Parts: sequence; C-alpha cells; structure tokens
Amino acid sequence: MHGISNVYSFRSWWNAILATPLDNFVERASLYKRAISYLPGSYKLWFHYLKETRQFVKQFDLLEQEEHFEAVNELHEKSLVYMHKMPRIWLDYAKFMAQ
Repeated sequence: MHGISNVYSFRSWWNAILATPLDNFVERASLYKRAISYLPGSYKLWFHYLKETRQFVKQFDLLEQEEHFEAVNELHEKSLVYMHKMPRIWLDYAKFMAQ
C-alpha cells in the first residue's frame, strides 16, 4: 500500500497511481477511490478512474460484463455529482449506456 504524504495533494495521489502497474486494476481502483474521497472535484482523477474501469470491464465476456455494468453505471453517476459541468464525462457516460 502506498503511503501518501499529503492526502490533499493531487500530485501525491497521481504519483502513487502511476507507480502502480496498469495490470493491477484492483490496487489502482483502490487508490482512485481513496484519492477521490479527498479530492472529489478532480476531473483528471475521475476521468482516468472511469476510463480504466470501463477498460477493465471490457476484458470480460458479455455475461460477466452485465454483472459489472451496474457498478460502472453507479460510478459514472457518482462522478456526475461532482463533474456535472464536464461534457467529456457526460459523453463517455452516454456512450457507455448505449452499449
């Protein structure tokens, strides 16, 4: 587990996330969740967390994707509480829902 020196510093969280291998989604997701709990207004954190989550779910077959669909949908909706003025988040959400 990464020790974050300043939990209110975007750079501290971002460095910890980048230091975690891309193939370790569970740990990266945990870092994103923790980072967002301290910095809920960070577009960059939300954007990359949502993107990586969608990519992670795509690797499963269709039946398993359906199981994860609700969780990814809820994550998008939660992000829109803070990112409601960010069109890229809305567009990605609409594209995800259309699948």
